[in-house]
Amino acid sequence: MDDIFYEKKEHQILFWLLSNTEFTAVLVYLIAHREHQNLKVINFSHAIEIWNDHLTIVILLSVGIQNREYLDIRNNRNLHFITFSGFYADESIFKDVYIKIIDLKEWFDEIMKRSKNEEIKRLFELSKLKISMIRD
Repeated sequence: MDDIFYEKKEHQILFWLLSNTEFTAVLVYLIAHREHQNLKVINFSHAIEIWNDHLTIVILLSVGIQNREYLDIRNNRNLHFITFSGFYADESIFKDVYIKIIDLKEWFDEIMKRSKNEEIKRLFELSKLKISMIRD
């Protein structure tokens, strides 16, 4: 996380997490319900975009008019608006646009299940572990 772009630490951490291709692929799978390759992640001041030639996902980081340009492209096929907060339900300029709210725990659980990384697999096994005592 050497290159600080966002003022809010949470947004910076999210962008840093998405630099892991496996984490990005799992998030895209949760949204599009299929695998996608060659995903690029781009940071903008009020959004993070994940895209390839077949898909665009916009992670909205603010509710303000800074995101107004997205209203012009909202009818594009395979365009998804997402957020990790229910705040958009009341305060958005996106009144007529479907914004999917992603549950961070669901993303985490899916990463744990689908990961090919050996260390993450170990963490997944740890999360399932139930250790009981043996009485002699």
